Order: sequence, then C-alpha cells, then structure tokens
Amino acid sequence: MEAIQTTRLKTRPACPVCRMKLDGATGFGKPEPDSLTVCVYCGVFLSFTPTMDLRVLADREWTELSRETQDQLTNYLNLTRGFRHGQE
Repeated sequence: MEAIQTTRLKTRPACPVCRMKLDGATGFGKPEPDSLTVCVYCGVFLSFTPTMDLRVLADREWTELSRETQDQLTNYLNLTRGFRHGQE
C-alpha cells in the first residue's frame, strides 16, 4: 500500500459539496482519474473524474475499499478536522 501524500494540482477543481476550490490533493500517488482524496474544507471523500474534476465517493465504492485504505483515509480526515474547524 502506498503512503498518503499531498500533491499540488495544476487546476483548481471545486469540491462538489462545499464548492471550495482545491489547489492540492492528498491521496495515494499522483492524482489521476479514479484517485481518492478528501476535501480539506468539508471532509467529504472524493474521487477524480476522467476530466480531473471531483465527485463524491459513493457509499458502495467506500465499502469496496480495503480496510487499510479506509483507515488511512479516515486518519487523514481526522488530521484535517482542526483545519476545518479553524475555517468556521
């Protein structure tokens, strides 16, 4: 399993939930279609589309992830919680 890493994005796709534009992505490897990330602003789990926009990760997709991947994404989500609370 790859370690979670943060990558600067060339474009600034908007989170489909909170509409904030993201300039970075944290996930497993370089972002590409179907890569996973977490919105640092609202905490929703996201996936990149073929055009590198963002979409909400479906519940079915979450349950299909390995337990290790779920744990790593959840840990990252918990780390960003302080940032989100600072934005309110």
